[in-house]
Amino acid sequence: MENEIKSSGLVTGMAITGLVLGIAGLLFSLIPCLGMFGVYPAGMGIVAALIAVVAAVMMKAQKGLAVASLVVSLVGFGMAVKEIYNTNARTKALDSFMKKH
Repeated sequence: MENEIKSSGLVTGMAITGLVLGIAGLLFSLIPCLGMFGVYPAGMGIVAALIAVVAAVMMKAQKGLAVASLVVSLVGFGMAVKEIYNTNARTKALDSFMKKH
């Protein structure tokens, strides 16, 4: 019974926190022109999810929810960063257009 996988409150709590923040960042990154602010909740979700994954590995607890929250947070962070670049490109295009006319 030595290899039995345990459930830990710390891992579950941090994983759920990371998942909620990752989903918030993901949803916020879908809003045009404001999606760049999704970086903050998604970034905090990545930190919480990494803490949950490390704690799960160290405690030999279940890590499925922790890994899922890390993936969702990373996707939300990536989409928010993409929105930052898109907003920057739109601003440069608008500036270029306004200088020509």
